[in-house]
Amino acid sequence: MLLGERWERLDAFHGSNMAEPEWADDVVKAQADLWHAVPRGAELLRFWWASPAVAVWRRKLDDNMVKLKSLPHSDERNATISEGLELRSEMVIEDLRVLVAIVAGDEGRRSTTWRRRAAWR
Repeated sequence: MLLGERWERLDAFHGSNMAEPEWADDVVKAQADLWHAVPRGAELLRFWWASPAVAVWRRKLDDNMVKLKSLPHSDERNATISEGLELRSEMVIEDLRVLVAIVAGDEGRRSTTWRRRAAWR
């Protein structure tokens, strides 16, 4: 929504109604103002969003939310929630940032402490 790209509603569990487009419009507009106020901000966001590593991560997030929608309260649901939280963890986001920088050839932004994680690959 933020990049103006075509999207489809995901028939999945959403932890907040802010994920629904009817409620998210104000948030998207506020985010757009922030990204467009930074020189090349929207360009950077579009590059990040199009990265193959980020696309895999987004698919895993979507799959996790779809799975959650149909799971009753159970150990399996708790494990699925934990997987979703891990996918959103600071460590996984940092790993994604490093991968995107490597693909972009941005040697100066590589992390010297990059942890190889299999959770989202």
